[in-house]
Amino acid sequence: MRNYEKVSKNVLDILDTTIRDNASDLDPNITKAKIISLFVLVKKCDFSGKMEKTSGVWKYLSDFNYVLLLHKDTWVELSEHQKNALVFHELMHIRSKEDKDKNVHWGVKKHDIELFICVVKKFGSWSPQLKVLESLMGDTEEEEIDVEEIDEEDAEEKKKEEDECVVY
Repeated sequence: MRNYEKVSKNVLDILDTTIRDNASDLDPNITKAKIISLFVLVKKCDFSGKMEKTSGVWKYLSDFNYVLLLHKDTWVELSEHQKNALVFHELMHIRSKEDKDKNVHWGVKKHDIELFICVVKKFGSWSPQLKVLESLMGDTEEEEIDVEEIDEEDAEEKKKEEDECVVY
């Protein structure tokens, strides 16, 4: 069984549109980045999307700078808004640096914020990044999220993972 397949035209269109419409928010060399996009076909996957910098065999066998991996089962369940947000998120991981000869060197940008919902529930916006996030979230018109429901879903998922874990 294959674990990957080429993405649909819809994904490529979203990728192109996202780069075109958001270039000022993305890496200055984003239009120079060579990205291949693949669907991941496995049933269980620990990510919805992942941007990987090519290296080793990938770099040797191709001219691509990055591989955008999208979990197909997750992708097909997302709304257009969520698909656009996911692609934009993954493009935010692209980072470049030009040397004195104007050669572009590619890297991977880490997240601005990584957090546990429980910590935010207990301590609020305790870091400068969370204060910025809080001010930004106040400007959105997204539906309110039930944090208790998320905690319950996380607990159920963790229990399911523990039940499926096999020790050798």
